[in-house]
Parts: sequence; C-alpha cells; structure tokens
Amino acid sequence: TTYDFATVTFLTTTSASNQSWSVPADWDDASSIVEVVSHGANGSNGDTVDFGGAGGGGGGYAKATALDLTPSGTATYRLRAANAGAGTANASWFNGTTLAGSSVGIQGADGSTGAPTTSGVGSTLRAGGAGGTNGGGESGGGGGGAAGIAGVGGAGANAIGLDGGAGGTGDGGATVAGANGTQWYATHGSGGGGAGGSGAANPGNAGGLYGAGGGGGGRDSVGGAGKQALIVVTYT
Repeated sequence: TTYDFATVTFLTTTSASNQSWSVPADWDDASSIVEVVSHGANGSNGDTVDFGGAGGGGGGYAKATALDLTPSGTATYRLRAANAGAGTANASWFNGTTLAGSSVGIQGADGSTGAPTTSGVGSTLRAGGAGGTNGGGESGGGGGGAAGIAGVGGAGANAIGLDGGAGGTGDGGATVAGANGTQWYATHGSGGGGAGGSGAANPGNAGGLYGAGGGGGGRDSVGGAGKQALIVVTYT
C-alpha cells in the first residue's frame, strides 16, 4: 500500500515589499494548491463627542491549483500586514511580482469595506465581510469576518444603542465571531470579526487570525485591531 502525505507551508511574515519562497526539490505541479487570505482592517476609533466607530472590513480568499513552479527554484510573493489599505499594490499574492501577474491573489480590506474580488486571481475568489456601522449612536460596529475555504466573510453587525455590533463570522460561518480560524490544522485559518465597543470608553475588540476586521471603538475609544494576511502552500 502506498500513502501520499501532503506537505503544507504557512507563509506568515508580512512586508510591504515582495518576498521569495524556495520551491522544494520534490515539488509536484499537479497536486499543488495555493490559498491566500488577504488582510483585514482595523476598526475605526470613536469620536470624543457623540459617536462610535465603524468596524473594519474582513479579508478575502483566493485559491489556485496545479501551479507551474520549478523544483528547487523560487517563487515571488507578497503578504500584507493588517490595515494595509486598498488597491492592487496592497493585495497579497503568490508567484508573481504583481497581483495581475501572479498565479493567485486578492486585494485586502480597507476601512469598513470588506476585501473585494475585483482584480483577484485564481479559480476561486471570495469577498471579505463588511464592517458594521455605529447605528447613529455611541457604540462601535462589528468587524467583518474573513473569507475562506467554505465561504465568504460575514458582515459585522451595526451597533444598536449601547450595544456594540457583533463581529461577522469567518469562512461562511465556519469560524465564530472574534475567534481565530482553524481551517488548516488548529493554528491557521480565516478569522471571525471583532465585536464593537459597547457605549462610551469601551474599545473595539480585535478580529481573529487570519484576515478578520476589528470592531469599532465606542465613543472616546479606539477601534480593535484587524489581522494580517496568510498564504497556504500545499502539495503531495
């Protein structure tokens, strides 16, 4: 009997510049899968007078299979930190010097806007969840969840009165709000969005790893931190 075991590599070191990954000598194009979860955004701070902040948007998901790489060669990638902003230059991707020239990649979240699939590269593209609003009051909106293997990122809820908005779920509901994702083993996955701060002087909660948006801060409080992007490289 022959058993084939997958080799899985997690790329987690972020940079505003391109980085290089050393392709293993036993790389197999046909069995390869590369998945990207892009960055989430921080929740907005509440103001000092009346209102809470909006939740940050969640990161998107892109997947490609059967990548043509040279064994013992190198592949160029870009992996962005949380709150890196909008646009293709701030996207995360693999096997290329730009998003458009890569094999797989997707833009990140910006403010309360979840990561879009526009300009994304890959056979599967899923959008991140939008951050919730302050609902016209002093509490913060919930952060958006990150998209993943199973589905899109869930939208953060709007705040209601003195109750901060709940964070959106990650990966089509597979990750609960505020939690780290566990889609790839127990340590890496698509995170759930952080809850908004409830009322004055209550900060927003951080989103979960990877790619989730932070909750908006309550009045006179800071927003919660969004989370960085992730690249997962798998081959048999």
